[in-house]
Amino acid sequence: MTRRLDGLSLLVLDDDPFCLEEISEFLDLHGIDHVAASHPSGAIAAMSARRDPGVDVFVVDMELPQMSGLDFVCRHFGADFLEKTVIITGHYGHAEDIRRRYGRRPLVLKKPLSLSTLEAAIASAAGRA
Repeated sequence: MTRRLDGLSLLVLDDDPFCLEEISEFLDLHGIDHVAASHPSGAIAAMSARRDPGVDVFVVDMELPQMSGLDFVCRHFGADFLEKTVIITGHYGHAEDIRRRYGRRPLVLKKPLSLSTLEAAIASAAGRA
């Protein structure tokens, strides 16, 4: 892994326990600061508990309990943060709908995804591509 993710703070939100664990372990392995949560309310609680709740990049699943990943980012952080968002989805149709609605941002990755692809997408969302 390149060091292009050094110093970033990420919020990872996915209700798929396997995907959440895999991404979290990857970030842990490389010392990347992040909060991982499986539910929107858990993500908000975890971010509120941090001394510095700032987030550089969001990695969110499209389909979550109670709301979509896009809605979560917009509702709790503002639509401007979609520029710093990586959406992951298991449905090709979602990816196409998001691209039609928002253009090139947020970045959309289809599951299953490789960790190198995820790293590149996070770097791009952070302006470090």
